[in-house]
Order: sequence, then C-alpha cells, then structure tokens
Amino acid sequence: MVTIVGDEDFAMPWAPRCYTAGSSGPGAVFDVPASQAQFERFGSLTGPGVELWGPNWVSGLGGSLPSPLLTIKMKYYYSCSILGDRSSCKYLETDEYGYDPKSDSHYGLVRWTYYVNGQRQNQVVLNTVASGTASPYWVCQ
Repeated sequence: MVTIVGDEDFAMPWAPRCYTAGSSGPGAVFDVPASQAQFERFGSLTGPGVELWGPNWVSGLGGSLPSPLLTIKMKYYYSCSILGDRSSCKYLETDEYGYDPKSDSHYGLVRWTYYVNGQRQNQVVLNTVASGTASPYWVCQ
C-alpha cells in the first residue's frame, strides 16, 4: 500500500505514476498489486514496502539549506524474506524531502541513504540551492 501525502507525487517506479484528476490526492491510498511490485533491476522481490515518516525537523544538512528543515522521509524496503517483516529485508533506501514553513520553500529531495542488511552503505546530501527554473517533464501527457 502506498500513501500520497500532500499534493506532491512522490511515486517511485513501483507505484502508478498517472491517475485521473479527482481519483487521488492528499491522503489518497491505492494498492499496488504484487504482480506490479517487482522490477527486474533488483531481481525477484518478496514483500517490498513503503513507509512515510514525518514531518520531522532535521538540522545540520549544511550547504545553503535552512536549519532546521522540516522533512518527510520515505523508506523503501525490498528483497525481504518474510512478507510484512521489515527486519527480514536485505535492502532499505530512504529519501528525505525538505520544506521550510518560514519561507514557504519546497526543496525536494535533500538526502538519500542506502542500507544493506541494516548497515549504511551510502548517503548523498543535496544541499546546494541555486537560482533558476526547472521545466518538468510530464510523462502522463
């Protein structure tokens, strides 16, 4: 089960990315069939799961990000040996998305962390803010 929080679409490749306006939105929940919860690059998956945590205040990301920063953390567990038991999962990836309510600024992905068997293997902090604009690519059009 995947939950969409707020108006942003934090969907990852395992979740439906396009939906009819009005059918989903803040607080919407939809089921991802087990047949669609697998993708080749990781091989066969048993019991993948997604959890959303937060919002939480995070300090010390550095760079040009404000501190503290309000974040929502998405945890994606996969390659699990026991369905529904997160401690049996070999891999965990976390994505943290930042928001500063004081300036009403959305920062998007600010930290990604990768774990294997509960041990952190890699972490990337995206903490450089630059002026400019981004042109979104809407895959559903």
